[in-house]
Amino acid sequence: MYEVKLDVFEGPLDLLLHLIQKAQIDIYDIPISDITDQYLVYLGAMHEMDLEVASAFVTLAATLLSIKVRMLLPRKRLPGAQDDPDEDPRAGLVQALVEYSTFKKASEALGSSQQRMALLYTRPPEPVADRWVDSGPIKATLWDLIGAMRHVLERLQPPPPLEIRIEPFSLKTAFLRVLRAVRRNPGQRATLFSIFEGLRARTEAIMVFIATLELGKQGRIRLVQHAPYADITLIFQGKTRP
Repeated sequence: MYEVKLDVFEGPLDLLLHLIQKAQIDIYDIPISDITDQYLVYLGAMHEMDLEVASAFVTLAATLLSIKVRMLLPRKRLPGAQDDPDEDPRAGLVQALVEYSTFKKASEALGSSQQRMALLYTRPPEPVADRWVDSGPIKATLWDLIGAMRHVLERLQPPPPLEIRIEPFSLKTAFLRVLRAVRRNPGQRATLFSIFEGLRARTEAIMVFIATLELGKQGRIRLVQHAPYADITLIFQGKTRP
């Protein structure tokens, strides 16, 4: 089994906040049953892609399931119980999400300020040909990539029996595949789904996915999404080879 360990996960609350924002849900009135099911789907996808899942993700999954059960039970105070029967079981989770969202926005604001300060230093001009500037698309997140990858794996057909591969598909091959797919197109960009075309094995798709994550983390490609749930665009950002 090909096991992948990454340090790019921001935490379970980040995934939960992503799901809430994607569905345009009021954070103070979370449909706990639906959001729990979606969270478990993402957790299952991460396991299926052999991504190491921290215990915090599993702990939050257990918390969501516990809240889901409490929401289904009648709110009736038991003899000797200390809790308020009218207390919303989601209250603690909502408070944690609000606090996390506040700190995340502050962190993003500081990051943007740091990027603006970096622009004060002069450097040699870069070629302007095929440069793409836009203000509409939004930066695709890790969770957007995992969601898209889950759809890719669902569409892949298993390889035919007794198939013999002369050249094994390595992680270096995956890096080259992504970079070549991006650089050979006008504007040096490609869609996420297009780089998986022609692949037939799930291990190949997973390695291409990991290569895409690593290239994005290194800043060699930029990932943008023009609308929620739309295909993700990969844009070449540098000339370094893997």
